[in-house]
Amino acid sequence: MTIPASVIARLAGMGLDAVHASEVAEMLAEVERATKQESDEAIERRRVNEAARTTRYRSRGGGQIDEDVRSEVLARDDYRCVTCGSDDHLQIDHVKPLAKGGGNEIENLQVLCRVCNARKRDRVRKREARASTDVRGQARISVESAETPSPDKETPHTPKKLTPTNIPPSPPKGGSSPTTFDRFWSEYPQKVGKREAEKAFAKARKRASFDAIMGGLARYVAKTDDRPWCNPSTWLNQARWTDQPAILPHRTADPPRYGQRQTPAERKSKVQRQALDSMRNEFDEPRKIASDNSSLLAGPRQR
Repeated sequence: MTIPASVIARLAGMGLDAVHASEVAEMLAEVERATKQESDEAIERRRVNEAARTTRYRSRGGGQIDEDVRSEVLARDDYRCVTCGSDDHLQIDHVKPLAKGGGNEIENLQVLCRVCNARKRDRVRKREARASTDVRGQARISVESAETPSPDKETPHTPKKLTPTNIPPSPPKGGSSPTTFDRFWSEYPQKVGKREAEKAFAKARKRASFDAIMGGLARYVAKTDDRPWCNPSTWLNQARWTDQPAILPHRTADPPRYGQRQTPAERKSKVQRQALDSMRNEFDEPRKIASDNSSLLAGPRQR
């Protein structure tokens, strides 16, 4: 095989001398020949397989539909694919395949385009593959069950095989069980986001024991301050079971300032004080007037 001079020049431009460039070009040519040979062999195998498939199809009676029946089926389906409505590359398809016992009756024939017919064949093959897999799996389970010795004949040294009926359930991931989480959930006061809380509980069980978490929850539930309750997932993710109860300092009641909200008792006391002040003013007003009048009648004081 003659190697083009342009290939030799490009290899030489990559830092290879003439001898090494020729060797590399020869190897590339061999790779190209091997690739072409494999491609030709693959094409030939595909052609042989298609020919064998056609032969099997003909042997089962396929492709032997009479022209009158074909024309009648096409006219019945309006010369269109019954699946997508296309009128290109129409084919006559068996609703029930010949391999499954179907025949060439008009009721078992339909018009499909080439694409829909290929898709149907793929679906049939996948369905058959799944069915064969299920049959093999059931047969394997039956064989294993038959080989499992009965309890009265089982020897002490014979290992008991695990079948789908006696495999013990594996515990859930995270080291927790539904019982422990349900107990935590029943005692937590703020029951929101149960799904996220269950995930956070599984992570928390990797860091602390169940007793430690429940002890911290008991302290949290018994809190006396007015802080709002945390969501359970937040409480677990922040390891709040390690918190200590808050100690409120003893403070004397400060007088209400401007803009500060008063309690109902404070508002009631304020209303009562205002009422007493108004009543005191009503009694004191006549006394003040009488005192002023007596001073006027007495005249100016002599010095």
